[in-house]
Amino acid sequence: MNKQTLLRNVRPWGGAPVDVLMVDGVIQQMVPNISVNEAMTVYEGQAQLLLPGLVNAHAHIDKNLFGRPWHANQTPEPRRIRDYVDNERRLRRELKLDTRVQSALEVQRAIGAGVTHIRT
Repeated sequence: MNKQTLLRNVRPWGGAPVDVLMVDGVIQQMVPNISVNEAMTVYEGQAQLLLPGLVNAHAHIDKNLFGRPWHANQTPEPRRIRDYVDNERRLRRELKLDTRVQSALEVQRAIGAGVTHIRT
């Protein structure tokens, strides 16, 4: 396939500015002033910081209330794990939440924060 992507003038981990050439998503070169060819997709980094994507190693992307009003935890005392689960299920039924919509909202929020991998 050989899809070439060039990030120009970026600072990996805050270091000196370089160009980063990737082929099929794999970094091939990190040096200043890489020559551009017409096959490359080029992004200007404007000397911005370049960091690897963040990993959310444990997420329940379907169990969020993004885009909804705040709801205080109403799990009665004593609070056991089963009580939290029952309360969450009751609230989701009452609010008529769509798991697909809530999951999509969580993924969009995560991507906007720099997350590139989510383990659910």
